Amino acid sequence: MGMQTWNLAKEDYLTALSLDADLAEAWLGWALAEESAGDSEAAIAVYSEMLDHFPNEYTAIYNRAVNRFKTGEFAAAFEDYQLLTQLQPEEKTNWHGLAVCADKIGISEVAMDAYSQALAIDPDYLPALFNRGSLFFDQQAWNQALADFQK
Repeated sequence: MGMQTWNLAKEDYLTALSLDADLAEAWLGWALAEESAGDSEAAIAVYSEMLDHFPNEYTAIYNRAVNRFKTGEFAAAFEDYQLLTQLQPEEKTNWHGLAVCADKIGISEVAMDAYSQALAIDPDYLPALFNRGSLFFDQQAWNQALADFQK
């Protein structure tokens, strides 16, 4: 879709929210329109404002985490992923996101634990196997790295 279409969609969502600020679908639609127009910063702001109204709205937290990661806000994304692992601890992608952010901000022990949590849910989850193997490799834990890479 073109930029004009996203702007029209954004206007519609803003109109809906002016009538009822408790329409979660309108908040999500507005944020997704910002994302689709390529403005991650604006999307993050909308998700944050939405979360003032709906503090545990999973989709908003997840999408904000992804956009924070895309914009290099790794510590903020890490906080979002921590909340996501509490809201849905059975979701491997939450643990993987937490691990990647932890690694980016230099807390490799937390990263290792989170990769292992993702793999406890799905032992064949390739992104976690590769990233944990890479972390083992960086720590010169050759046997553990090789085990993850061979799986």
